[in-house]
Amino acid sequence: MRRFLIISFFALLLISLVVIFYPRGDKGAQFGQVKLPENVKELLVGKWEWKSTIDPFDNSNKRIAEKEGEKYLLINSDGSFTEWSKEESRAGNWILNKKKTAVAFLYDDENTRNSRASASLLAYEYRHRIKSIDKNGLVLGIQGRHGIVQEAYEAVSDSAWNVMFPESK
Repeated sequence: MRRFLIISFFALLLISLVVIFYPRGDKGAQFGQVKLPENVKELLVGKWEWKSTIDPFDNSNKRIAEKEGEKYLLINSDGSFTEWSKEESRAGNWILNKKKTAVAFLYDDENTRNSRASASLLAYEYRHRIKSIDKNGLVLGIQGRHGIVQEAYEAVSDSAWNVMFPESK
């Protein structure tokens, strides 16, 4: 009987440890395994339209997809970017990390001008992980409260962009 109780105790302990430490959803451990192309920086520069967000809330991977034209992202080769949504327009600078796996979007505001060098950035400021990228699409992963929230973008052609944003010609 004592042997059974000892074995049961250790079995429950092992199961508890597995449940506690087993990664649920996309917790970021897979980032090192993502194979990204060598020309990430060149691919990142462009005009992007938001298509969907996947939020791992409650382990459900809830897909949030709104109407077309909800959010746009213009990433320039000079290190600047502009983001438009129905609610606001924001601008700033972007910096790719050394491994070319994450990007820091540093928003301009009244208090700061984000022209800092990449050497002065902290690891958490590179919060947008590049999950996948090619000439047609971009998926960024951002650490959320319940895991990695993924935002998918689709490339926009210059002619379509000029129709949507004629002032940018």
